[in-house]
Amino acid sequence: MRLKRLFLTVLTSIFSLSLVQAKPEISPESNTKNVLYLSSSEIECQASLEQMKQLTKAFPEDTKFVYQYVNYSESYSEDEMAGLHVIYKKLISDVSVDLIVAADNLALSFVKNAQDDLFMGIPVLVLGMSKGQEFDEALKMMSTHIVMDSPYIEENIKLINSLFPRRRRIVFVGCDDSQKEALQSADFKFDIDSEFKNISGMSVEELKQFASGLDKCSILFLPSAFDMNKFPVKAEEALKVIAINSDNPIFVCHDINFGFGVLGGYFVSIEKICKAGSMIFKNLGVYRIMSNTYGSSQPIEPSYYFDTDQMKRFNITKSSLNEKTIYINDKQELIDGRNRFVAALVVCFLLVVAISILAFLFINQFKSMDRQLDEERSSLTPLSARATLFFGSVILTATTTRFSLTTTMTETFRIPATSRKVGLTAASFPKNILKNTTR
Repeated sequence: MRLKRLFLTVLTSIFSLSLVQAKPEISPESNTKNVLYLSSSEIECQASLEQMKQLTKAFPEDTKFVYQYVNYSESYSEDEMAGLHVIYKKLISDVSVDLIVAADNLALSFVKNAQDDLFMGIPVLVLGMSKGQEFDEALKMMSTHIVMDSPYIEENIKLINSLFPRRRRIVFVGCDDSQKEALQSADFKFDIDSEFKNISGMSVEELKQFASGLDKCSILFLPSAFDMNKFPVKAEEALKVIAINSDNPIFVCHDINFGFGVLGGYFVSIEKICKAGSMIFKNLGVYRIMSNTYGSSQPIEPSYYFDTDQMKRFNITKSSLNEKTIYINDKQELIDGRNRFVAALVVCFLLVVAISILAFLFINQFKSMDRQLDEERSSLTPLSARATLFFGSVILTATTTRFSLTTTMTETFRIPATSRKVGLTAASFPKNILKNTTR
């Protein structure tokens, strides 16, 4: 059996190397960084697929990911470990790894045991690890940085009690022995009736029998994500079978199994964990500045998550949930978002139309005023010309004001011929003109 596992590991490694070598050569000046993703689950596993998806979104675009299935057991012999060392030495040499992502505890255990021989000086990023003995040991490892996570069991039990106060029985599903102690302490603290049910290895028919035989007052709670490798059927299929064949709400501490019949839960999403991991990766300076330091940890704020389809099934309204709840499959929110977008477009269109109409009216008004001014200017021009012909003109200088009188002006006001000259000043102007003008 172990030889078979080792053979599968060799094939996976060769396949991973062929993927890397098939890519264009990376020059020494390139900023491209290679991330080795280690997981004890196969890449088809829902958890692995979701983590890889979110890591690809969160990390810089020039990051290259190499997936490696860790077929490792702490009971491996020296010969088996030596075979793995040969494989990983070639992988590290060919890929030039800048960061190792340990997706689960088994992958981290392998890195820990092989760090001195294989991974010396390479930073290690651990995704979603809760506090405990393994957490404390990981912090003692060189260059290991942990994005913290927790099942938030007590918070979820409070959430369950607030939404279903009459249902006092909780069935913890798929939990392993390491979680039972924590679950039992929560059982006593909240005075609830609980049952521990491990459905690992159940067939579809067995899952149907389990779901149909549940007490109507029971609530299913998954304190950890399903691992597909431990089931004859996929995790999402198992959840669907349970959800369809029972009238019991399902709560989780992980979003990997969301969308397959789960009602809700209080937890840290994979997206948040991977974004935090990306920030740690970027904060490593030139990706190696913290490579010789001891481990560090980074907590993340959890959120409430609910599936609106399941909310309708169990008559849960948004008003009964936390205002910061994140909703999955929220068709109404999608419709509201589209309506807001359409409304914004209509408002913008109306504003453009209103501005265009006002601009058109102002332009017409200005044109009308300009035409009136032209007409008045045209009517004033003859008057000005006649006034000049009749009265004469005024000549202004720096020291005097002189009047140039026409013949019509002197005859009208009976100015003597001797005074009919151009250039009279105000002082020499005939006084009888003033008398004539006042009559």
